Amino acid sequence: MAILSKIRERSMFLIIIIGLALFAFVLDPSTLGDFFNSSKVNEVGEVNGEAISTQEFAKELEQYKQQTGGRVSEMQAAKNVWDNIVRKKYIKIS
Repeated sequence: MAILSKIRERSMFLIIIIGLALFAFVLDPSTLGDFFNSSKVNEVGEVNGEAISTQEFAKELEQYKQQTGGRVSEMQAAKNVWDNIVRKKYIKIS
């Protein structure tokens, strides 16, 4: 019973230690660098190391919307444009 009372007295300390341990387990050092790296702010993604900028994606999306005449939902248009860009970049690399 003495052990349980000591654990109860230090419950906040234990919660903080366990929380930090879980956070450290999930956190990857490389993701921290990517998160704070400001050069990737204008990138939507990358294919085989080649970046896809937000401007390129927005331009392709606008062209796709004009071609379809607005008959496709925004999400479907974005998915189709993303697939097309990835396909073009992949074919260019191959």
